[in-house]
Amino acid sequence: MDVTGLEKVRARGGSYYFENSKGEIKAKICRACEEVIPIEDYRVDKRGLGGRVAKCTPCRNKEVRDYKRANPDIIREQYRKYYKENRDDIRARAKESRERNKEHYLEYYRNYYRENRSTVLEHKRKWRERNQEYQNQLVKDWEKRNPERVTLIDQRRRARELSQPDTFTSEEMVQTLKYFGESCALTGSKEEIHWDHVIPLSVGNVGTVKGNMIPLDAELNRRKSNLNIFEWFERSKVELGLSEEKFNILIDFLASENGMTKEEYRSFCYAQFEIKGEVI
Repeated sequence: MDVTGLEKVRARGGSYYFENSKGEIKAKICRACEEVIPIEDYRVDKRGLGGRVAKCTPCRNKEVRDYKRANPDIIREQYRKYYKENRDDIRARAKESRERNKEHYLEYYRNYYRENRSTVLEHKRKWRERNQEYQNQLVKDWEKRNPERVTLIDQRRRARELSQPDTFTSEEMVQTLKYFGESCALTGSKEEIHWDHVIPLSVGNVGTVKGNMIPLDAELNRRKSNLNIFEWFERSKVELGLSEEKFNILIDFLASENGMTKEEYRSFCYAQFEIKGEVI
């Protein structure tokens, strides 16, 4: 640090500091590195010379790092004890920080994963081996909270097994469900909703994609099975009390998602069954 214009003063303890014409301490010699360091680069301590500690922040940080490297067991035990005594408060602060800086955390985790993919995957594998029962319970709890996502994962897996497209994402699932009022596309029921492939995986080559996935009441989904939706609706609408208006809204949605008119979509749908030689 350039101390031009500052007066060097010796303190009673033998330390040197530098003050300006007003008697304000602007720098002092670090007890560790013995360099002249600006007063702002010392941590606050009212008992110290100039209201700061005797060692500059870089030197203090180095001492802490060296101590941690030399005493990992002691440090881990201290962390465990502190976490156990302050767990709720720590979790609350961490949650608040993640919510306040969501984009920052997401970007950080993405970059870290890209740069350390093999290390992250190995760490996760070892953790699962050590916590197998806990991991299984986490999966069961997640599946119970997210039945629709579990269905989506299964539907995409089935499409891959048949070498069909499987691009239907959870975001598209939410958008599609929202379009139909988070209910069955044909009845408006919100009870036990299943995801149906309008053009079944056993027919054509459309797959698990947006524009082929619709929310249906579980019983309707079972009844429709792998049938042509147009033929099935005509045969079942009276028996099941299905609405022509809701069906037309559904076909409008499917045609729009596939970039077609309603007539073009109907022809496309029938053509898929013909590809597999199905009886319509």
